[in-house]
Amino acid sequence: MGITYLRNQPWSSWTREERYFCAILFCHVRQDPAGFAKWLISTTGLAIEPAGEWDLGYEVCFYRDYLWQLGVSAKQLGLPAKRTFDLCLFGERDIIVIEAKVCEAYGGA
Repeated sequence: MGITYLRNQPWSSWTREERYFCAILFCHVRQDPAGFAKWLISTTGLAIEPAGEWDLGYEVCFYRDYLWQLGVSAKQLGLPAKRTFDLCLFGERDIIVIEAKVCEAYGGA
């Protein structure tokens, strides 16, 4: 069964929305952030040590939330209050920021 106005296809085959892509990626990566970090670092050639703990954030308002926890506002430091990153991998020494731009439909490989 399918939705006729979607030509009997799932919404995922229509959308080009980066938030949708990031939500799907987040659901997969949150099971093993360290494994994903290791794969990403190796695949991209980043000069980062992949070992250790990694945490994953989705729609991360880094300046606002991190500084708020420290009792400082982004505005006090002249930083944008609501700069949101699609995904962030937080390592002990490094932060990997992922900004997604979807330009075509998803495909299986």
